[in-house]
Amino acid sequence: MRTLYLPPITDPKDVGPAIKRALEIAMQISDDSMRDVSVSQIIRLCVKVDHLKTARVLLRTIQSEKTRAELVAEHP
Repeated sequence: MRTLYLPPITDPKDVGPAIKRALEIAMQISDDSMRDVSVSQIIRLCVKVDHLKTARVLLRTIQSEKTRAELVAEHP
C-alpha cells in the first residue's frame, strides 16, 4: 500500500492542486470500496474549503450507496 504525504495547506488558494493530485491517485485504486473511501475524503476536503461544485461532481463517482448516503447526511 502506498503512503501519500501531502504537505499542510496554509493558503486556501493552494487547495485546488492538492485536490486534483489526490483525485488522480484515488482514481488509480482498483478496489471499489477503497476508492469510494478515498473519494469521500476528498469530498469532505472540498466541502471544508467551500468547493461545493467539485464535491457534487465527485459525489456521483461514488459507487457505494451507503457511502454516498453518509456523505449526504453529513453535508446536506
